[in-house]
Amino acid sequence: FKEATNLLRNASDRGNVEACLSLGTWYYRGLVEVQHPSDAAAKNFLLAAKCGDLEGQVLFASLCDEGRVGLPEAESKREAEKWFLQAAMQDDEWAKQWLSRYWWTQYGTTAPFDLVESEAAIIDKLKAAEQGNINSKRWLSIFWEDDRAWA
Repeated sequence: FKEATNLLRNASDRGNVEACLSLGTWYYRGLVEVQHPSDAAAKNFLLAAKCGDLEGQVLFASLCDEGRVGLPEAESKREAEKWFLQAAMQDDEWAKQWLSRYWWTQYGTTAPFDLVESEAAIIDKLKAAEQGNINSKRWLSIFWEDDRAWA
């Protein structure tokens, strides 16, 4: 196991995304002894995230949201939103649901609404959310959580 860990560390240091994800998961689950497993996991998930890996973005954002990355709370929340949003922008349902749940916990929801929106209107709401518009975040959190939004 020690040899496998060293191989993963070397591959991770060279930017291998799969190695970053595997090693981060091992750290997170406590399979590799280190002084600060959450920090080690976060470092590897962030490396994968920076390479554009959707899973790395969501995993790193999740650790940020939980406050397990060694950052002050406000900065940790900003990082969580940033990486959840980047993952969701890859048009992945799983990532959109993570972002939706994050926004729902941070900002609540909006009043019930008709989900029938044009693609252009949805893109406009997403752009507004990127700029910090709370109402757009609330709307998108419901939109992405509703099963009808995926049809």
